[in-house]
Amino acid sequence: DEQLRTALQAARRQGAKGLILDVRGNPGGLKMQAVKVTSEFLKPGEVVFIQKDAQGQMTPVPAEKDGVAQDIPLCVLIDEGTASSAEILAGALQDYQRGKLIGTRTFGTGTVLGEFQLSDGSAVLLAVDQWLTPKEREIWHKGITPDIKAELPQGTFMLLPESGTKLSAEALANSKDTQLLKAMEVLKKELR
Repeated sequence: DEQLRTALQAARRQGAKGLILDVRGNPGGLKMQAVKVTSEFLKPGEVVFIQKDAQGQMTPVPAEKDGVAQDIPLCVLIDEGTASSAEILAGALQDYQRGKLIGTRTFGTGTVLGEFQLSDGSAVLLAVDQWLTPKEREIWHKGITPDIKAELPQGTFMLLPESGTKLSAEALANSKDTQLLKAMEVLKKELR
């Protein structure tokens, strides 16, 4: 989406050497938003996801061109609240080894629902298509497994950006967000 693109362009201008993309607790959105966001990190023509219909017909959905963060080292934070189009993003980045996924297994959404009207005016939603990762891994009921498993300690909440306030390095280091701290550790090693 345009806000992400603007933020990525600003990060590049400021000389960002690496990024942590946090999609924990992200229930997803429209699949075309997943294509736009994922396209910022993939090369043109690489597959974002594959849509498989009930007859087994598979349609690859390619990345759009002109992504602004195709070569910046990346870690992606995921958890059981990561679902739908956020899983499309995570699965594609993992399949292309574009960045390490850190956290816990995602929710496991991965279907397109079709609405079928009934004679009494009600409707039924049934899965009519399924989303697969570029390497044809199923997301539905399986989720995306992280490359590096990291759980938040019980009773701990993920660190969220404060509006307009920057965290000091000391406050960040003392946070209990083990997933974010792990991503920082992995990214630092990668940048050496």
